[in-house]
Amino acid sequence: MALLIPRRMRLPAVVVATSAWGIAVVVGVLVAGQRHADPIDRTLIDQVHAVVGNGAGLAVFLLVPTDTDVIGAAIALLAGVALCRRRWDVALLAVATPVACVAITELALKPLFGRRLYGLFSYPSGHAVASIAVYTVAILAFASAASRLRRCFAIVGWIVLVTVVMTGLVGMNCHYPTDTVGGVCVAVGVVLPCAIATDALRRRRLPAPRIPQPRSGSDDYNPHPVDYSLSE
Repeated sequence: MALLIPRRMRLPAVVVATSAWGIAVVVGVLVAGQRHADPIDRTLIDQVHAVVGNGAGLAVFLLVPTDTDVIGAAIALLAGVALCRRRWDVALLAVATPVACVAITELALKPLFGRRLYGLFSYPSGHAVASIAVYTVAILAFASAASRLRRCFAIVGWIVLVTVVMTGLVGMNCHYPTDTVGGVCVAVGVVLPCAIATDALRRRRLPAPRIPQPRSGSDDYNPHPVDYSLSE
């Protein structure tokens, strides 16, 4: 079975995950303690509202992928399909990574940075973290044993999903734009290392190659003996 992250992509994946955590921390420090949108967020909010609406219109539909019931259904579907295909690694990631992402976000990062929206901690976005985590696992599973064209479609699909999630949350005034950036980065920073770890476990569980054993009897056994004596 194909690995979720091929060997040649392991180092780039580590670099991406490390960079994602770096971005999440830097942005968090910049917005720490804020209770209102800063100029950058305000500009992005106005642009999003101009395109998809302010709490209505297209924004309503774009918010669907972040709905708790939708995320739960996606987790159940992905885990169920993975188990049917005997991909315990995908099933484990589908369940564990969203839970881990939300726990890290709600218990550590939000209180740490203390950014608020409507009086509640908002950075990084828990909706973005949970949804992007499970959708990233699905994309990795889809692209793991695929042609180059299919992998390209997977990358494009992931970018579209991220854009939809971020736009929907901002359009419906659920989060500041930078909250969604932080949420995406945390999800990527958790999922990629976990995928690399499960790949390593799968490699260890693979059966060792079978080495042909010599036939019983003399090591010099030959089914077609040849007489090397000289005739007179």
